[in-house]
Amino acid sequence: MKADKEAKIVNVRNLNEIDKILLSLNKSSQNYRKLILHGSDNIDEEERDPILWKTIGLVLTDGNFSNLISGSVSIYFGGLTYYTAVAVVKTLIQLAKYLTITLYGKGKTYYNVYVHSMNDSNKLKHRIASLLIKLDKSASETLSGLQMNELAALLAGIIDGDGYIGKPSSYLSISFNLDNRKGKIIHRIISHLEKTGYITINNYYHKPKYEAIFRFTNVQFMNQCIKYVYHPKRKERMKKYAKNYLRNYICPFSTLELEQILRETSSAYIDHRKAPRRSKVLVLYIKPSNFEKIAYIWESERSGYKPVPIHNKNRIIIKITEKCKENLYQLLDKGTYNIKDEIIKIIKNFLETIT
Repeated sequence: MKADKEAKIVNVRNLNEIDKILLSLNKSSQNYRKLILHGSDNIDEEERDPILWKTIGLVLTDGNFSNLISGSVSIYFGGLTYYTAVAVVKTLIQLAKYLTITLYGKGKTYYNVYVHSMNDSNKLKHRIASLLIKLDKSASETLSGLQMNELAALLAGIIDGDGYIGKPSSYLSISFNLDNRKGKIIHRIISHLEKTGYITINNYYHKPKYEAIFRFTNVQFMNQCIKYVYHPKRKERMKKYAKNYLRNYICPFSTLELEQILRETSSAYIDHRKAPRRSKVLVLYIKPSNFEKIAYIWESERSGYKPVPIHNKNRIIIKITEKCKENLYQLLDKGTYNIKDEIIKIIKNFLETIT
């Protein structure tokens, strides 16, 4: 590549440098600033396809979608804020050897990101354009052929571009207009993710919001999606969302842990909570000497999500909520050796009342 006299060429050794590189460009006093980034070409081959699909998500939200599918010369993202530019550059630098970054404006500044038109970059452009056309014409067939990590990266790209995580990290939304071509593709993507069981779409709001509210329903998919979100603020909020999600929707005990707890349980009953909650809780009583055998369970990495054992005179109280019903069903199907018959009966009654 020929050197650009107006631009400084910076070699990018790792993705963590991107934030500071873009900030340094912003500190210049000139109204128009330019920088060329040279990637390391060291991307893990297993990550190449997920990052490619991540790029697709970004193009659908902030890229030159229309020009690409009609044969544009290069991949281009314009008018980006700093955080979105960080997400775009961290993604593209893993696929393209050279990126040109320009920054314009005083006070409120915006970034433009170009992928240079070279042999490798042209192949990347044609590959992305081809996938965009497939999503436009046969989304269901195309998406059905993707692995979980590729779908997670695709959604991460959309979140990096037009996602929002509500404060205090309680819900997620994506902005898109169902009346245009890009919006229809995004709608097909999230509809496929819902059919696959990865997310649940709660609502879609038309004008003036144009956004879909959703939540994750698969922990592994959620964690993979967070991995590929590069927008600094959205990544942090998604991590907080994940903590809330695990606390509110996921049983804090594994099936094996429940089995070990129930083996040491001496008695139990079902607590029917009053309105407005109207939920049921399986309350377990365990002798202190027996609890010592399973106390290590609360020392695991997920101990923060586990209900704190209540020490009450000569017994320990542990509460199992409705979130654990699937784990309890698995335990019953597996076999309940060394668990008292009366405890098994109460578990079955508990499951009957919450189904």
